[in-house]
Amino acid sequence: MMTEREVKLLLAKYNSGHATSQEKNLLEMWYYNEFKNRDFDTEGLDLDNLKSEIWHGTLQKSRLIHRKSTGGYRRLYAVAAATVVLVSVSIYLYHISGTRVNRYTVAELTDPAVDIKPGGNRATLTLADGRVIDLRDDKKGVIINTSSLTYNDGTEIAKSEDTRGANHTITTPKGGQYRIVLPDGSRVWLNAASTLKYPSQFDSKERSVELIGEAYFEIEKSKLADGKTAKPFIVKSETQNVEVLGTHFNINAYADDPLTTTTLLEGSVNVLSTGRPTMLIPGQQSVVQSGVKTKILSADIDKAIGWKNGEFIFYNERIEKVMKDIARWYDVEVIYQDDVKDKMMWGSVSKFENISKVLKMIELTGVVRFDIQIQEGGRRVYVMN
Repeated sequence: MMTEREVKLLLAKYNSGHATSQEKNLLEMWYYNEFKNRDFDTEGLDLDNLKSEIWHGTLQKSRLIHRKSTGGYRRLYAVAAATVVLVSVSIYLYHISGTRVNRYTVAELTDPAVDIKPGGNRATLTLADGRVIDLRDDKKGVIINTSSLTYNDGTEIAKSEDTRGANHTITTPKGGQYRIVLPDGSRVWLNAASTLKYPSQFDSKERSVELIGEAYFEIEKSKLADGKTAKPFIVKSETQNVEVLGTHFNINAYADDPLTTTTLLEGSVNVLSTGRPTMLIPGQQSVVQSGVKTKILSADIDKAIGWKNGEFIFYNERIEKVMKDIARWYDVEVIYQDDVKDKMMWGSVSKFENISKVLKMIELTGVVRFDIQIQEGGRRVYVMN
């Protein structure tokens, strides 16, 4: 039996990252023994807040107390990261809320009923008149015109009100994607956790949309009223505007990523950020970062649009970027237990596989390993050395 002082020393070593494997195991066993036979006093506890504190690494402010055999009370010294005490926390959650928490290695996540399934065709369409429509997941896309809204197979969604000059918005959740045909015939593939805002009818001088997240565009050529001058198409995001005439390109502009990348496949685009406009030619990629001069790189086209073609393609990619893509598509939270964010990896796999196959592919590179935690209301992927 460890003394209170010994437990505190182990907790301090763990939280500073200096605990050995044996010490971590010893601490975990201590927590298990502490929790497994306790009669918890949960009166007045904010369970949602307590769970949040557990998962963010501390029980220090949780007010969790338990009865001693003598009938007195004392506070439980619990300030280690939740990743160390996961077994005991699972028991705790089961006792107070009936929510069972299961944790698996990738090799153990073989049951299709338990494995995390990939995303699919999911999106919400918010019309300018305030109507909100959950788009069907058995359809691939939506066609927008001034008189009606239909799915790509012709099935009607709703009648369009006369809202010229007003914007509609289509949003994909984590684990969602959708295709859009705009009023001018241009096609857009919207990636997970992304938003596209567009008018019900483009004006006479330009075509303009707003993007948060990632989308692939195939822009139709259009003329101004004179029938001769090309009508520009502009994609606006937080750090840049991209102006095109008729072309194929990909923009990655997620709010949680400091870099905005534009990759050109066909035609030409003008990237307008701070400083002078930058013209791209096919096979080039611009990288925009706030306060930094725009960079022009030679693009890996397959990698840039792999998501649109149904693949995860990671060539010389930081594990943090890889895990962001996985988190968006499988709707999971990623937690790093070790300092591995800057490690690089290579590989490719279909994004329509269950998460276990994707994570197994990454583990085979020898870069990192994973544990997967599944409970009602949340899935977490732990990344470790």
